Parts: sequence; C-alpha cells; structure tokens
Amino acid sequence: MLGKGSELRKLYYMPHNMGHSDGVNCMLMADGKIYTGGRDEYLFVWRAERTANGEFELMQDCPPIHLGASITAIFYEASAKWLLCGLWNGDIRAFCKEPMREERLAGHRRSVTCLQVHSSVLISGSNEGQVRLWTFNGQTFQGHGQPLTNPSGPVTCLRVLGEALWVGGYEGISCFDLGTLQARGTISSQHHVTGLLECQGFMIATFRNGEVSIYEASGSQVFRRHAMGEHASNTAVELMLHPATQKPLLLCGQVQGYVTAYDLPEFRPRGSFCCKDRSDVKARWGGGVGKRLTQVTLPLRPPQNPLFLCPACHACFSSRASFFSRIEVVLRGFPQPSLPPTLVTLTLPSPPLARRPASYESASYRLLG
Repeated sequence: MLGKGSELRKLYYMPHNMGHSDGVNCMLMADGKIYTGGRDEYLFVWRAERTANGEFELMQDCPPIHLGASITAIFYEASAKWLLCGLWNGDIRAFCKEPMREERLAGHRRSVTCLQVHSSVLISGSNEGQVRLWTFNGQTFQGHGQPLTNPSGPVTCLRVLGEALWVGGYEGISCFDLGTLQARGTISSQHHVTGLLECQGFMIATFRNGEVSIYEASGSQVFRRHAMGEHASNTAVELMLHPATQKPLLLCGQVQGYVTAYDLPEFRPRGSFCCKDRSDVKARWGGGVGKRLTQVTLPLRPPQNPLFLCPACHACFSSRASFFSRIEVVLRGFPQPSLPPTLVTLTLPSPPLARRPASYESASYRLLG
C-alpha cells in the first residue's frame, strides 16, 4: 500500500495471535517502552528488539495488566514517572515506578476519553461532558474543586495553550480560563472534534468528517482544510518531525486503516498509507514536535510570472502570514543566466512583490520566523 519508490517502509507487523484480543484504543511511548491500552481491558508493555537477521520486532516487556475495564486513554507524566490510564467505567488508574505504588481516581461516571498534565495538575475529560482537575500532594491524587461542564458536550480531547484549556467535544471546541476556570467561549461545529494539537503557538483541530482547522490562541481561525478526496474522516491525529528534513508532519488517521501525512506549515499532502485494512486508526504516536520550526524551503513553479505567485501559492502564503515574518526569494538566472543567484527578502504580511523583473530560470522560497 506504500507504493513504488515510497520513502516509507513497513518495519513490523504484529502477528494476529499476539498482543490484544480486541481493538487497541490508545498508545504511547515512554522511557524506551511502548504502552498500549485495549478494549480487552488489558494494558500491554512492549520493547523493541532486533532479530538475528536485523529486522525490527516488538516483544512483551512484562505480563499484560488487567485493569477491569476497557482502557480508553493513556498518559505518562515523565517528571514524577506516573503512568495514567483512563477507563471506560470512569475510573483513572495511576501507576508509579519509583517508588512502586498504585492509585485509583474515582469521579467520572462515564468513560475517560483524554488525560493531560499541566503545572503538576492532572486534567481529565469524560464522555459525560465534564472535565476534572486532580492535584498530587506527593503521596496521592485529590480532586480539585468542582468539575467543569463542557458547553460543547461529551469531551473527546483537551489541550492547554497559553493560559487557556481547550476542550474538544461532540459539538465543537470550548475554552476555559486556567486562572478562573470559567468558560471563555465556544467554537461550534456540527461534527465531533477528534483531536487537538498545539504547534508553534497555534492549535490544530481535527474533525470527524475529515476537516482540519488551525486557530490562534485567541480562537480566531487562520486556516481550514475542508474534507476532500479520500480524506473524509479523522479518527486519530499526531505531530512528528520528519527524520530527514526535520520538518513537522501532521498525521491524520482515518477509517479503513488509512493515514494521510501533511507537510507543515504549507499543509501539502505528502501521501497516504494503510496500516490495516477494514480497521479504523484509533491511536498514533509520532514523538511530537519539540522545537519551533524557523525555516521552510519550498519549490517554485517555472517563471511564467516572474516574482508573482500563482493564485494558489499566493493564498497559501497569505494564510500562513501569522506563522512567519519574512519570505526570502532566491532567483537563479536573473537577470542573466551567467549571474549569481539573487536574494530578495519580503516582510509579511505583504503581496509577494510589487515589481516585475525580466525573467529567471528557477527560484526557491524560504519562510522565516
């Protein structure tokens, strides 16, 4: 399914008689291990190994742990080494490695759909439409204040951006002030929000119908990709850095096992691949984007309109003006083929250029933060 000449290569496919006996709901990577939570009520811990012929495979690191209910969310708090598992019955099970101990957090009445830790406070969202805060006193977790009722319905995802808590639900996105814990407002949607990701000070939101939107911290929408082609669903989403280019990639999991990758910030489709036919993608782990991207190199079309972008490219640059402050244009073969490349710097936001030089052979753009 990867296609001839693809930059992707399948490293491993788990045998059907290995691992979970039902679907995998969530997964994460921490401390060199992979943790998976399933509908079969088991938590599996895996480690990567090399076989005798140099191939990659996953091996169980310990016997599976039965938690008594389907595992619907998972999060690892690295500083305190707590592994947190949200369950279908509303409980949260917390496991600490050093020292070894276990906690059970009761409060939600329906499945826990998402977990985050911010400023040493655990934030949990549930299918009952509530968000709860939990503080840790060094020995145990305690509920903090009253639960927050999500104006956008049952909670599907949550993320902190600046001083606001963004909560995705069945009817849109709601924002809460972290200082007052009061709702700031709601971005309504007819489609379920399936993911929220913070990237370079912006919030990326994916929707069940395949749409992707990008918002400023104020809640203003700066980009929207409508569902189109075969990308007509979003079931899971993750950010990662391309290992060769070090550019961020947005991975959108879909129904029927497909994943579509987009280069950011230009939101250019890189391609799609199929993980498992006739199975919805429920969880992805790409390692995240740990640093701000300050430079992007883009190819240009031939110079039929010297230094004037085609309408599609112009709109693309304009939609990303909030992400960058300058465009560098390198012209080759201008004004004569024998001359060195010419560098032109533009300040955003602005039209691509107001003057028309003669002609050039090729060009490239760099967007600078």
